[in-house]
Amino acid sequence: MRVSPLRTNHRIQPLAFTLVELLVVIAIIGILVALLLPAVQAAREAARRVQCVNQVKQIMLSMHNHVDAKKVFPSGGVIPWPNINWYRDEDTANQGLGWTYQILPYLEEGAVTNLTEQWQLEDTAVAGYNCPSRRGITRAVRASDFPSPNGPVYPTLVDYAAAVPFPSDSQLFDLFNVQIGTSPFFDDDATTQDTKGCARRPLWGFLGNGAIHDVPGGKVKGSPGYVGYWGVITRSNLYKTSATAGTVTGYYTKVNFAKITDGSSHTFVVAEKQLNPNYYDRGEWHDDHGWAGGWDPDTVRSCVCKFGPDVVSDAPGNETSGNLQGYRFGAAHPAGMNAGFADGSVHNISYDTDHRLFNHLGHRSDGEIVGDF
Repeated sequence: MRVSPLRTNHRIQPLAFTLVELLVVIAIIGILVALLLPAVQAAREAARRVQCVNQVKQIMLSMHNHVDAKKVFPSGGVIPWPNINWYRDEDTANQGLGWTYQILPYLEEGAVTNLTEQWQLEDTAVAGYNCPSRRGITRAVRASDFPSPNGPVYPTLVDYAAAVPFPSDSQLFDLFNVQIGTSPFFDDDATTQDTKGCARRPLWGFLGNGAIHDVPGGKVKGSPGYVGYWGVITRSNLYKTSATAGTVTGYYTKVNFAKITDGSSHTFVVAEKQLNPNYYDRGEWHDDHGWAGGWDPDTVRSCVCKFGPDVVSDAPGNETSGNLQGYRFGAAHPAGMNAGFADGSVHNISYDTDHRLFNHLGHRSDGEIVGDF
């Protein structure tokens, strides 16, 4: 006898989500993403900051190797746009190309120093010269003054600069009879949105109302308004007007560890520079010739100026319009910038650091006691 299977009158309903349930799930996923995204971004920035620290560390190690080989720290060049055919010199005192060029053999980039034309240098990217929090390898939109035979060259930019501190109080007394403890140069200057010292453009070694780009009018050591160069990286000596003719400026000071009397662990040499976020991918007047230049805001910055995170410039354009951003240190990091000290260490300098203390940190021999930064 065949047994019939049990029968039922109920249909099996397919499983499904209601519209309300789907919306609830989507909302939960959105909340989770919103909560996790800042953590992911923070982790990525932390990784980029670590890479930036490592790059500054490598720069400082290469400077130590330069000292081992030549018994002196590299110099900073003498003018903004040197021609390698005029300025390449084995003597650090007369080397017109900047510190970024002089340390190349110790960054495993020695082949670059075999190039013989300025446009070739500016057309060459150097690994480790760009902070990943800001940008990768980037070229200026402004064509070089040294075009190649094949057309314009757009220089490769750099994110690190050497420290150019202001004279100490005692030096100001000797130079300008400014009473110790009463220096006005760190006071605010409302017309420039910076300090009064920064507004005088002492990056060029003089107190003046404009840049001393090409050492015009016989501006050599001892000229009126001369403040000198008190960092570890100092300006070179030989200003050339042709391949064979030149003027000895007297700017250069041979700096080795013995000359850093404030202590190598208390004196920073190189740090990140401030830029306008709107121009990361194109450059401004202070970010246009890149690493292959000489004494130029591309590769040297002033410690008397205010410093801080990258900001949209308060006065876009050239320096004569009141834009002093090109003389400032800073970074794309939110809390502080990475600085390489003469002992080879790398520290984060908080943007809250007093800018007088900041200047002390850049000065190799002002005798000031520095605290936490």
